[in-house]
This record gives sequence, structure tokens and C-alpha cells, in this order.
Amino acid sequence: MTSDERPRQPGRVADALLARAAQLDRAMRDQGPAETYLFWEFDPPLLSEVGYRLIEFDREARRETGRGSDKAEDRPRPLRIGEAGFRVVDASPGSLDLLVQAIGATEQVLRSDPVQFVIQVIGAIQAVRAVRSWIGRRGKVEGTITAADCRKILADAGEQSVEWDDHGPKVTGSARVTIVRQYADGSYDLVTVEPGSAPPAGI
Repeated sequence: MTSDERPRQPGRVADALLARAAQLDRAMRDQGPAETYLFWEFDPPLLSEVGYRLIEFDREARRETGRGSDKAEDRPRPLRIGEAGFRVVDASPGSLDLLVQAIGATEQVLRSDPVQFVIQVIGAIQAVRAVRSWIGRRGKVEGTITAADCRKILADAGEQSVEWDDHGPKVTGSARVTIVRQYADGSYDLVTVEPGSAPPAGI
């Protein structure tokens, strides 16, 4: 579902968007225990841009992890590297798209409230353009999900009769992040967060 109330500048996430994110987090928790991944797609895949984005995202993720329940503190110091953050578990062949898992304190946050967490991290860097979800109508992947699996799932979504929001599942833009929750039976839920400076015309 796409929020009609979007932040216009980094550091501000609309209350309506956070409320929707909380609903999505609850819906995924209700499905039971799962492995949680982030699938990060880079467009365009320029090495200089990718390196900067990775560092920036990891730093803000460690900062948001360190915030904890104290939401009053505006800019807490990021937790140290190794105490929190992410590790790469797979990359899609022929691309710079990455499948990552959280480590340390970030892992607990991502297992509990992944959508709220990712929205806050992206919102600290740039505006959140759209959030689209696919929960409860899951396919299955045998074994551990891979970056190639994620690419195929997202590419095939446009051919399926699944409405992620009123505008369909097609998402364009740079560095969108998809939260992937894979359950014990191989089924999965998806939530895609797309950053951008402003919503496109007509949305």
C-alpha cells in the first residue's frame, strides 16, 4: 500500500506512514518465526555511488539501532561496527544487487519491526517515495532464499494478479530495499520501500 502522506525531506517520516509500517510489522509477526533479509537493488550500479550508499545506509542503521526506545533523542551516535549493522549473504549474478542479513543488535530490531526500521533508516537519508507490501499471498522457495530468487520474485510480480497497492507492483527508482521474511516452510512475505526525493506525477 502506498501512503498518501509522504515526507518531503530527509529526517522526517510521516506519522501515517509509520502507522502503516507498524500494521505491516504486526501482520508479518503473526505469521510466526522467520529469517529476515534485506534485498537491496542499485540503479544505476555505479561503483562510487554504491559504496557511498552502503556506508550511509549501514551508518544510519547502526544509529537507528542505538536509538532503542528513546525516540526523543534526535541523532544518537551509531553503534560501533560489529555491534550492529549488516553482512552480505548473497549477490545476484551480473548485478550489484545484494541480499543482506542484520548482525548484533540490528538483528533483534529487524526481526521485530523490520518495516518501521527500514523506513526510519531510509527516511534519515532521503524521502520515502512508496511502500508496497505482499503479505499473506506467498509463494515458496526451497532452501535458503538467494539474491537471484529475490530478483525473479520481484520481476514476476508484474505478471501475477497481486495488487501491492492501487498502482500495481511495478517500482522504479534507485536503491529500493525489499524486506524478505522467509518462513520454515519456504514461504515468504515481501515489503518494498522505495526512496526518492518526491512522488512521481500521477501517484
